[in-house]
This record gives sequence, structure tokens and C-alpha cells, in this order.
Amino acid sequence: MLREIMLWCKKKNQKSLLFKVDFEKAFDSVIKGCLSSARTSVSVNGNPTREFPIKRGLLQGDSVSPFLFIIVMEGLHLEFHRVIELDFIRGIKVGNSNMRLSHFIYADDVILSD
Repeated sequence: MLREIMLWCKKKNQKSLLFKVDFEKAFDSVIKGCLSSARTSVSVNGNPTREFPIKRGLLQGDSVSPFLFIIVMEGLHLEFHRVIELDFIRGIKVGNSNMRLSHFIYADDVILSD
């Protein structure tokens, strides 16, 4: 999709700015921050033990990781909408419609366009 937009802008001679950000290390930091501040307890015979800190992180392929990623990216997506409402980023107008593409979020990358 991004390649198609770039080709369209080039064909129409439309100026555009594309900014790619790789969130792999930032996402890892968010996960570590969430887990290092978390505390838990264990139920023994129906009675909870004292809370203790979680000392281990997530392993690669852990089923919780995609959910944490979605939560982080949803927050980022909402912030992008706020920035658009403040008219800091307008996005790229595509085609003859009034549709504007301002950001793409996929895998652990984000593309901003203006």
C-alpha cells in the first residue's frame, strides 16, 4: 500500500513527506516497563499469598505479547488523531476523494505521511 501511494505521489508530482519509525526497541522497553512494575500473588488453598514483583519478562512468541502491542499501538493511533485535529499533520490526499492518509501502523513499524 505504501509503495502504491509513493508511486501515485510521484505520478501526480505531489510533494509528500514519509517518515518511518521502527518501534521494536521502544516496544521492548514498554513491555519491560509494564512487567517490572507489575506485582502478583499466588492462591494457596484459596488464600492469596503476599504480593511479590514479577522478575521475568516475556519470551519470544509469548501469547501476551500481541495484546500488549495492540494496547500500545492503539494509544499511539489515538495520539496521531489528536495531532491531526490540531493540524500538525495533514496526511497525503489520495485520488479525487477527500480521503487523507496520515499514518500506517503495521508489524513494529509506523509510517507518518504529510
